[in-house]
Amino acid sequence: MRQEATRYVAMLVLIAIIAGLLAAFFMRSNKPEDYFKSIFVSVAVVAFLLTATYKDYDANQFRNPEFEGVLKVAPWMIGIAEEAIAKIDTLGRKLELIADNFNKLYQQIDELQPLETAAGNIRYFMFLTFIITLLPYNL
Repeated sequence: MRQEATRYVAMLVLIAIIAGLLAAFFMRSNKPEDYFKSIFVSVAVVAFLLTATYKDYDANQFRNPEFEGVLKVAPWMIGIAEEAIAKIDTLGRKLELIADNFNKLYQQIDELQPLETAAGNIRYFMFLTFIITLLPYNL
């Protein structure tokens, strides 16, 4: 672990040196002092950030984490998100069913006969309905 951290810090310092050189190059400086100043500033910034991170880092906090602020409600928010995703899936299936039913409805509408040709069937249906309604009274 320590070896990886050392390799990581060395990589960050190398990146800072390259960034300092590029900054001086893009500022079109011809003096070697400007290149050294730029490198010094970029390495100092990286050193400051690494020092601040190291001073604030406490590995023991990972053994018993205590969340503060927004992170306290994170499990609750994740639960709500999972419920929403499940409901979206259910809603998608219901919308697919509705679309299929609309498709069937429009197919049935296309198969409907014009009213003139269906008039005989309507009269027959009305006659049967009339007979069925009179049946209980004749018993």
